[in-house]
Amino acid sequence: MSDYERIREKLRGKPFLIADADGSVRLANEASTLRAMHERGEFPSALILNVGEALRRFARLRGVEQEDHDFTLRDISLILGVSYLVAWQYVDKKIIEPSIRPFGGSGSGDVEGRFSWADAFAAGAIGTLRRYGFGSDVLRKIQPMFCEPRKRATRRREPAGRS
Repeated sequence: MSDYERIREKLRGKPFLIADADGSVRLANEASTLRAMHERGEFPSALILNVGEALRRFARLRGVEQEDHDFTLRDISLILGVSYLVAWQYVDKKIIEPSIRPFGGSGSGDVEGRFSWADAFAAGAIGTLRRYGFGSDVLRKIQPMFCEPRKRATRRREPAGRS
């Protein structure tokens, strides 16, 4: 199953993302969304995003429609709407992490991390919440909602006897 199909299936019953100022983030259906909109009052503390529609639009963007290629941190920084250095800080704070290949190495042998299509979609949601002023604690909860935990990249360990 492709990333798009997996995320679409997950959002089938709950296509809205509700993020509260108190740090809670959840997927919701139409009834819960209407209830949240009614309860938020004159000074809302929650943001409601239609991530189901965002998924459909994201899948049609040029350069993103093919799921078989991976994304670099520079691509992710463009999707996030931040500079490369800020995107690197997001990786350092574990707000977004590569799921295909981790960053590694030192010096001239550095290995560039590779992000999946689902990571790129999560980066779009993270960028939207960041523009609305949500903090790192909220942003850190977004990628696990859309990416499979088993698919996360892990750094290879060197054998104990080698230096």
